[in-house]
Amino acid sequence: RAYSSEDLALFSRRMLCSQPLWAGMDIYYIYLNRWKKRFFAEHPEYFMLRDGERVAENYPNHMPCFSNPAVIRQTAADIIKQINQSPGKKCIKIFSDAPINLCQCPQCQAMPERQLADPELITSEAVYGFQKRIADIIHQSHPDVYFLTQTKGKSYYAPPQLCKLGERFTVNILASPHLCNVSSLSFAVDVARQWQAAGQRSMFFGYPRYTDKPTKNMPVMTPQFNAEYLRLFAGLSSGTISSEMNFNPYSFSALNQFVQARLLFEVNSDVAALIQEFCAFAYPGAEKEMAGFYQAMEQLYIRRRDISENPYYDVYSADKLAAPWAWLNEAQAKVKDDSQFFAQLYQDFQQFYEGSQKEEENSRKLAAWNEQRLQASTGTLKLPLASSALDWKSSAQLWPGALKLDFSAPQQSEDFQAASLYLLCDSAHLYLGIVAQESNMAALQASCQENFKGNFWNDDNFEIMLVPDKAGSYEQIVINANAAYRVLTQPKTRDNREFQMETHAQKLAHSWLLSMKIPLSQFETAPSAQPWHFNAFRNRAAGAKQNSGIRMLGPNFHILDDYVKIIVPPQNH
Repeated sequence: RAYSSEDLALFSRRMLCSQPLWAGMDIYYIYLNRWKKRFFAEHPEYFMLRDGERVAENYPNHMPCFSNPAVIRQTAADIIKQINQSPGKKCIKIFSDAPINLCQCPQCQAMPERQLADPELITSEAVYGFQKRIADIIHQSHPDVYFLTQTKGKSYYAPPQLCKLGERFTVNILASPHLCNVSSLSFAVDVARQWQAAGQRSMFFGYPRYTDKPTKNMPVMTPQFNAEYLRLFAGLSSGTISSEMNFNPYSFSALNQFVQARLLFEVNSDVAALIQEFCAFAYPGAEKEMAGFYQAMEQLYIRRRDISENPYYDVYSADKLAAPWAWLNEAQAKVKDDSQFFAQLYQDFQQFYEGSQKEEENSRKLAAWNEQRLQASTGTLKLPLASSALDWKSSAQLWPGALKLDFSAPQQSEDFQAASLYLLCDSAHLYLGIVAQESNMAALQASCQENFKGNFWNDDNFEIMLVPDKAGSYEQIVINANAAYRVLTQPKTRDNREFQMETHAQKLAHSWLLSMKIPLSQFETAPSAQPWHFNAFRNRAAGAKQNSGIRMLGPNFHILDDYVKIIVPPQNH
C-alpha cells in the first residue's frame, strides 16, 4: 500500500529517525529556471554577469547576482510570503545544490569575500554570506525559522570566516551516497571537522540508500556498513539526513531501520547480535538462513566499485542474486507460516530477481564487453623510452614505440567517438599524445583560449590524472582542443598554477590532436619501485554528450583504485 506523509512521519518518529524542526526542509527556494521566467526581461541586473553578459542558464551559471540588494529583498519577500501562507513551515533551504560560478559584475568583484587570498574560501564565503543576508531579513519578522544549507563537493564547503551562520543554520555535508567504503567518505569527514571547529551544527547527506537512480527501489541491505558509517561520524555530526524510508520497499529496508534505530542509542552495539535479534523476531524458525541472506546481500553491495545506470548490469545481475535467492528459499521451508515480514520480503525480492533474470543476456554481454575493453590496461604497464629524435608535437600516432591505450565506455553506443592515448618518457619528461576522432568537427566546443581561464568543462576536453603516490596528492589536467589547460591538485581541488607543461594541438577534418610534454622533476615521486596510478577521460560536448576513459567504470573519475598502473623509469632529478 501507499503511505501518506503523515503515516511516514509517525513511523519515522517511532523508529527514532524523525527530523527535528531544524533538519526537515519545509520550503525549498531555488532560482534555476524560475527566476528567469519571472524577472529576466525586466530586471536582467538580478542575474549574474559572465564574460560581459547577464546570464540565467543551467548550473554553474544559474545563480543571481549576490551583491544586488534587490535580489536579497525579493528572495526574502518570496519566502516570507510562503511562511505566512503556511505558518507551520519552519525550515527553509535556499537554491539548488550544484557547483556554481560567481557573478563578475564590479559590485560582486568588490565584495569582501572576493578579496580573500585563499581560492578555496571565496565561493564558500559568497554562498554562505548571501544566504545569511537573506536569513537576517526573514528573522526580523520570523525569528523562529531555521535554514538548511549544503556543502557541494569542492565548489563550496569551507566554513565562512567573514560571517557566522549561527544556531538557526544547519549544514548538510555531502558524503558519498553510493559506495560502501570508509575511504569514499574521507573528504566528508574532513569537511565535518572544519564545520565542527567553526561551532556549526551539521548533518551528513549521504548513505548508500540515497534515493536517486543508482539505489532507488533496490535491495541495499548493509547493516554492517551502516554501523561503520554512524561510528565514523559519531561526535562530528547531529545526524544523517538520508534514511531508509525514501520510496524504497519497506521489506528491503526493515533490517537497516532496526539496526540504525538501535545504533542511535549505542553506536558500538554488536551488529551481528542485532541481526540475529531481528531475524528471530521477523523470521522465527529461519534465523540462520535469513542471517545468511543478509550477509550475502551486503557482500554484493560492498563489492560495488562505481555506479551503473541499470543495477541488473551491476551488483544485482542474476548470477550474483542466485546465492541470496537460494538462502531465501531455504528460509521459506523453515519460517513459521504467520511471518508477515518474510512473506512480504519474499514477494518483493522475487519480483526484483525476476527483473534481473530478464536482463541476464544483456548483463552477460555487457560483462564480456567490459572485460575485453579493459584488458589492455590491466596489470602494471612499463612506459617505453622516447628516442632523442622524438618530435613530440607531431601526431602521437607517429611516435615510435609509444604505449597506446584506447578510450572506451562502460556501455556501448552507436555513435561512439573513438580516441587513443599514447605514452612515452625519457629521463626528464613524460610525453602524452591524444588522437580524438570527431564526426562533427563543426560543433567542436573550444571556447577557452588561455590556461586557467574559463569553464573548461563546457568545452570538448580530456582529463588526465597523474598520481605518482596514491597516498599523497595528485594532479588533474583538463585540456581542450586549443591546447589550453587548467591543472588542479587533488583531492583539495586547488589550481596548480606552478605546474609546468608544454602543449600543442591540431584540428583536422575528422579529428583533433593533442600533445603534452611534462617535466618529471616537478613531481614528488613515490619510491621508484612503486608504480604510478594513471587515468584519462574524454568529455565530448560536440553533438551528443559522451564520456569515455582509459579505465572508466562509472561516472566517478576519482576512484584511484580503478586506475591504470604504470612504471615510470627513474628520473634524473
